[in-house]
Amino acid sequence: MAMNSMADNIRITAQVSDPMAEKLQAAADLTGVSLDDFVIQAALEKAGAIIDREETIWYSREDAEWLIGLLDSPAQPNAKLSQAFERYKNKVNDGSLREDTEGDAQDRKFQQRQRHSR
Repeated sequence: MAMNSMADNIRITAQVSDPMAEKLQAAADLTGVSLDDFVIQAALEKAGAIIDREETIWYSREDAEWLIGLLDSPAQPNAKLSQAFERYKNKVNDGSLREDTEGDAQDRKFQQRQRHSR
């Protein structure tokens, strides 16, 4: 599906019964906007509420207290994590840890394949 630029407009149409149309028009009249503007604004408000509801993580007071407790008193690192951190520090200190470029990674793969094929 192609994305539309901000300048593009998309037409959305809907068929509604006479009572629905009358109700929507009455609400639009009461707010002082056109029917189109009213329907668009109402749809956007509803869309925003649905998106907010679905993207929000709700938790109880007990959940919040448990999370704050974990943050206030984090677990001590286990032996494996401590060892991994020491290896990382050593690599940083001796300069062997560096950011690879895509070309460096491809060169190393080629060299490894050459060594294994001998």
